[in-house]
Amino acid sequence: MKSYQSGSVLVVSLLLLLIITIVGVSGVSNSLLGERLAANQKQISEAMMKAESGLVSSHNFFMIPTNIAKWPTTDTSWSADKVKLEGLKDNVVTGLHWYIDSISFVSNRALVVSCGIHNGSGVKRCIQSIMQRGSGEGNLAAMNIIGTIKNMTAASSSQFKIVGEMISGSVVAPAIATNTEGNVQKILDSTKDSREANYVGGVKQVEFTGPFGDANEMRLFIDTVKAECAITNNCLNETNINNKSFPTAASKIYILKCPASCELAGNTTGKGILIVEGNVVFSGQATFDGLVIVTGSQVRLNGLGNNGLRGTLVVAHMVENKVAGGPSDWTFGSAEATIDLDLKGGGNAKIEFNRQLVAEARELLGAGAKDLWQFTDTNNGSVGSGSTSIRVTSWSEVN
Repeated sequence: MKSYQSGSVLVVSLLLLLIITIVGVSGVSNSLLGERLAANQKQISEAMMKAESGLVSSHNFFMIPTNIAKWPTTDTSWSADKVKLEGLKDNVVTGLHWYIDSISFVSNRALVVSCGIHNGSGVKRCIQSIMQRGSGEGNLAAMNIIGTIKNMTAASSSQFKIVGEMISGSVVAPAIATNTEGNVQKILDSTKDSREANYVGGVKQVEFTGPFGDANEMRLFIDTVKAECAITNNCLNETNINNKSFPTAASKIYILKCPASCELAGNTTGKGILIVEGNVVFSGQATFDGLVIVTGSQVRLNGLGNNGLRGTLVVAHMVENKVAGGPSDWTFGSAEATIDLDLKGGGNAKIEFNRQLVAEARELLGAGAKDLWQFTDTNNGSVGSGSTSIRVTSWSEVN
């Protein structure tokens, strides 16, 4: 009997081979697609990391005192070219680079846009961050008035000066900082014979930070200083002193209790931290280097001669609002928190901001007080543990 081959086995085999081939090709295609997706995601991640590196570099850039001096005193924006011109250059490594696309300055805040690029593929990612200047330091000037000025008498001498922070011969901060626009106007209105130029750096409303931005935090700071002073040998407590000659050889923390008023007169000299809990009069040849805090309502400069104050002077009348059954609440700027500021006897003296002297004064503090008040060293931009003079408050990706 003859057997006829119809070829069905061959057809089935070819069909199976075709199916297997299609499955194989599809698998290879999916694998290649997965590799491309993974490579693309890797490039996106690398571009994002480079953009983050740009933000870190911009933060470190402004931590350097000579660079923070470039922070504009008026609201403005820097383009990418302007950023490079100011010294914040692009960073290029093999296949990747970042650059700062723009920086928009508004008062003490800056919106920084940083972009990272994968050079081979052109993948680009940008992120933006808000940086806050002066966080924790206090945002201090040469003279700082926190509260409400009731009476202001300007200096009668044309030689008396208040000088803001200077870096490389340029003024980078106001001479007088205060917390209200009303205070700014009162200071300028009281200035005689158009002597605003004697306030080198001008008069500016600022947002005080750290312990100087909140009365309760300032009270805590002062109480912490006093508590830590009790267990150290670098602190002197005085009551109702007048014409007191402080030692000049070593820095000290001086805490003066003045129920009425203290007068620092004659050849009174000192260095470190001076906290006056009450009213104060500086006269004669009084001199102090470092941080001076006055919590009373009256400050008078009755002839400082050719000397003065170097560092920073903080005048902050603090009012205690007692709460039944709870802790006291301290405030600035209430109706009672007024300041009588009399500069008429300034003579040839100068109140001058000096960052290094303030930083040296801070080193006298104990660990608790240091944690409450951070301050940047003028020489290297270093700061105390856990602090920074430029704080990153937020960041997000730019679409």
